[in-house]
Amino acid sequence: MRNFIILLIASFLLFFQNFPLFASEKLKELFEQATGAFSQGDYGQAIKLYEQTLEIHPDFAPSYNFLGLSHKAVGTDLTDVAWLFKTAIDIDPNYAQAYDNLGKTYYSLGDFNKAEEHCLKAIELDPGLVTAKLALGWIYLLGKSQPGDAIHYFSEVVESREQLPFAYFGLGLAYFMEQQHFRVLEMITTLRKIEREDLASQLEELVRSNRFGPDLIPGQPLIMPNKQPGILVMDIDESSLFSSSFDPKDGGERRVRLRRGVDQEDPQALNEEQKPLTYAERIQVLQKKRSGLRY
Repeated sequence: MRNFIILLIASFLLFFQNFPLFASEKLKELFEQATGAFSQGDYGQAIKLYEQTLEIHPDFAPSYNFLGLSHKAVGTDLTDVAWLFKTAIDIDPNYAQAYDNLGKTYYSLGDFNKAEEHCLKAIELDPGLVTAKLALGWIYLLGKSQPGDAIHYFSEVVESREQLPFAYFGLGLAYFMEQQHFRVLEMITTLRKIEREDLASQLEELVRSNRFGPDLIPGQPLIMPNKQPGILVMDIDESSLFSSSFDPKDGGERRVRLRRGVDQEDPQALNEEQKPLTYAERIQVLQKKRSGLRY
């Protein structure tokens, strides 16, 4: 969590320079409030606050990036989520974390070539970005069936940071695909040492049954996009260290209140002007503002 907060502060300071003082204090306050809501899992509130920062500074790239993460968390359609990350990149073409997040979103959409492209760009901009390396490990392992490349990136992750269960798990799967069974046993032992018996048992069963699951065709994905989740890219965002960025949600059409004190379940309390927007509609508002149209 500490590293996550540091990342948010660094993102803010990077884009904060040369911004007018009278507006910067309000922007800083709102961004910190949004960060607090995001880190506590109150994604609906985080979305509202990040949107407010864009009222002050429409080209504040970190807000688009964290809006993307927040919308992903509540289950907004991933095509709309991708737009938020793309906008952050359009504003700042050197924003490594936005490339990383966009790459992982493309992975979830089943576009493994674009996922690879954007995660590689993230590492080019920030060679120490562990999340992008971990994502590339899963992209190469399950999206492109290139276990050798997956081993390279998973190995870099475990060398840079200790006790990341899903990096060891990914290594075990990649070694199995490469028929390096002794190395698989090493990963099983490591997982047990860090008390991840669940993952160790899965790898152990893999060795015993001598089956990966689906029939392996070199160069072909081992997951079916939007049909079978498979083993998904694990996101290390420090707010929930081992939670998947791509867990299935409920469609992204949950509604949010725009005004306090309005009971959404009371139809008489909502007139046409107060009617809440879906998360998808909130992104449409941002898109219209970006294109110069009035909503």
